[in-house]
Amino acid sequence: MKKRICFIDFDMTIKGGAETVAYELAETLKINYEVFVLGIRSVNIEPAFLFDDKINYNSLHIEETRFRSVLLAAWKEIVRYIKKNRIDIVFSVGTAAAFVTVPQMLFCRRTRFIFCDHGALVNELNDKEITMMRRLASLFADKTIVLTERTKKDYINLFHLKKKKVECIPNWISARFLENASNYDVNSKRILSIGRFGKEKGYDLLLKVAENVFEKYPEWKWDIYGEGETFKEISEAIEKLNLKKNIILHGNVADTTLIYGKHALLVLPSYREGLPLVLLEAKANHLPCISFDVNTGPAEIIRDNINGYLIKPYDVDQMAQAICRLIENPNLREKFSEKSSLDIEKFDKKAILKKWVRLIEEK
Repeated sequence: MKKRICFIDFDMTIKGGAETVAYELAETLKINYEVFVLGIRSVNIEPAFLFDDKINYNSLHIEETRFRSVLLAAWKEIVRYIKKNRIDIVFSVGTAAAFVTVPQMLFCRRTRFIFCDHGALVNELNDKEITMMRRLASLFADKTIVLTERTKKDYINLFHLKKKKVECIPNWISARFLENASNYDVNSKRILSIGRFGKEKGYDLLLKVAENVFEKYPEWKWDIYGEGETFKEISEAIEKLNLKKNIILHGNVADTTLIYGKHALLVLPSYREGLPLVLLEAKANHLPCISFDVNTGPAEIIRDNINGYLIKPYDVDQMAQAICRLIENPNLREKFSEKSSLDIEKFDKKAILKKWVRLIEEK
């Protein structure tokens, strides 16, 4: 009899990194397991992903906006859902979803609970509420899954967890991006950024960088894909700065696999990251990448001055200089592109999938 596994995410109607990973895992594991996906809230009506018929997708459609109200409204429904569907293993995707599922652990003793942290503990230590959520979720979960070895060490040292209760399983590079990877276009004059519009994604910093870049190279364009709570704010700021001719906001698109090949480089201006999928996807498409060297994530993917640049966090002048250096040197762009595949084996889907299967089959 197939094991029944369920991915619980706070909101599967938005297209963030954690949701993308949950979707990819569900699609891959459906062959050997009975797979369920449960969203807690629904900002939009439809899920952000097209689920296969073999995957049982549902949402609780909780409309509360305050987190405490969501918690109170969700916990009985989640218990009912887990018991009704006889779920063997719950994967709580992200800190919010994990904290909401913590109370259910007392009522669903036969179900294993795995907390999948798609962020980085050290990035938000000053946020007492989020740190408390992570501490409780990791304490009560059967195991905590993190994206980097750095975060694994942080959980063990800061929360005093046993080593066997924390495991590092990185994101993989989706086969879709490898199969549709384009040859590098050294003649492109377009910069790319992709990501949900949230405060932590650093689009306010991107605009400061862009001002410096387009003052010198007004013929270049910067394409940004994504939506979110700061989209309107950033759109209005672009207009005020007279950058509408250079910065193009595309919103969400159903499939980003063919976008990368049209660009000369990718820029990630985030304040914090876990292990950014967008850098892995750019890597698969041979793009030089520039990112702030935040605590976790970019340094695991980019080799500084070999296939991209790691910039001192939030130094917009240094980031602008790095972009201009690549704009001015097509040979350097091409050299970085040729080195983009370095370390790509660390994110091989087959190897990473074996870790997930081993986790599911643990007794």
